[in-house]
Amino acid sequence: MKKPLFTFVIFLLVICNSYSFEYKYCRADTTYDKLSIYTLTKDTVLYRKTGKDIPVYEFYLERKNNTDEWDAIKSITIKDSATGKIIQVLDSQKDSLFIVNMEFNDYNFDGYTDMYLYDACAVLGNCFGKVFLFDPKKKIFVREKIFEEMTTVYIDDAKKEVYSFNQCCGGNESDSRIYRYINGKLTIQKQVSKTYSDIQAKYIYTVKEFNNMGKVKTTKVIKSEDPELDL
Repeated sequence: MKKPLFTFVIFLLVICNSYSFEYKYCRADTTYDKLSIYTLTKDTVLYRKTGKDIPVYEFYLERKNNTDEWDAIKSITIKDSATGKIIQVLDSQKDSLFIVNMEFNDYNFDGYTDMYLYDACAVLGNCFGKVFLFDPKKKIFVREKIFEEMTTVYIDDAKKEVYSFNQCCGGNESDSRIYRYINGKLTIQKQVSKTYSDIQAKYIYTVKEFNNMGKVKTTKVIKSEDPELDL
């Protein structure tokens, strides 16, 4: 795992905790467009162009009447801004969404803007949510369930890689994964799990490399006093 990216993300996800909800400078990729629902005090309309051949879409975010800041959004209605035609409706209850943060980014690197809807994130930056990929043929956003196996999703557009990161215990335990699209399917390529051993007074890293079928091809265990070992 490349140290400039991985170490940077581990460190900043700790200090940019869930109380600030400002991750713009705490993410590996800077191309994304993020909205925190905490900044919205009433129903809100956003406009986004998902692709050069797609009209501008209007996103109408309806807040719940009895506003709970931890689950404030009732629904997202997506319309063609030119015609007013409803393209799609995402309902927080029907679609099991817990919407606090909303990001627009290209999560499958096809040139179209997708959506990532996720919760308030834990103190260590662990975020849980759902990614909706834009389908240019159907012209709607389609939920991609493989992302729901991940925590705190972010991407590197230049490398065409998707990352998942989760940590606990003050950063003494973590799980980091790298995914790439292989033949159109998002496939895990590498996993680094870290845990601290009080008995050995060392960090134990388990590094797994995967083949293009997502099957483990190599596994190695490394013990080190370094909490941010370059792997």
